[in-house]
Amino acid sequence: MALLLVGLGGGLAVGGPTGLGHLAVVVLDHIYLLFLAAAAVAIFVTVMPRGTRIGPVVLVLAGSVAYVATHQRWPGQSGWVVVGLLAVVVGGGLAIAGKNVGNKNLRDFDPVRRSWAIGIRRVVDFQGAEWIPDHISVCAIGTKLRLDLTAPAEARRQYVELSVICCGGCVEIVLPDHWPVVGGRLALTRTIHFSGRLDSDETFPDPRDETQYKRLGQVIEKRHDQYREFNEPPPVLVVHVMGLGGDVSLVGRT
Repeated sequence: MALLLVGLGGGLAVGGPTGLGHLAVVVLDHIYLLFLAAAAVAIFVTVMPRGTRIGPVVLVLAGSVAYVATHQRWPGQSGWVVVGLLAVVVGGGLAIAGKNVGNKNLRDFDPVRRSWAIGIRRVVDFQGAEWIPDHISVCAIGTKLRLDLTAPAEARRQYVELSVICCGGCVEIVLPDHWPVVGGRLALTRTIHFSGRLDSDETFPDPRDETQYKRLGQVIEKRHDQYREFNEPPPVLVVHVMGLGGDVSLVGRT
């Protein structure tokens, strides 16, 4: 669907329904529409549930109806170019947003997951995923981001790294009770309020280091002794935090 939309939009943008249009002039005259469309698609990709495609489609339909209602006519040659370019932007956004949806094969596994929340609250989870990324990076600017790791997904290593950037926002971390959690790189957190009990007073800025790796194994065993109903030892969450103002909290870890 997305590729078809990109192809159709490109055809409309280049020639329109009747012939070749003045593409460069029209683009410059309507560049603000393209920026608005791209921003709207980005916002919907951020706030809609993972795999949802209805948001951008609704935006396109609403914009088309508003144009026709305002101008009381269907767009002419230059309008077709704008419509085509909008279709390219929306189709490209859909292709990017949907390329990893429903992907559970290890060979296609993305070891890094980045999520942003800017001004609009967001919840990040891994429901339906087979594997939790090796490294999760979240950023909250002026809003709340909730990271939920309680989905029954497996970790590939004995530790999962979480990098948190917080600027006037709030990041809530929810993880299974049997998971241990330790601090990583915390040097740039003087203006950030951190709440929640860690499983070690020691920090682990580089869990790949041989000494730190062995110490993480000891932290895991200590936590696993308290939750023997789980057969396999859990991974340990290593939290790196940096930013300027805000809150980072471990939900339920008091």
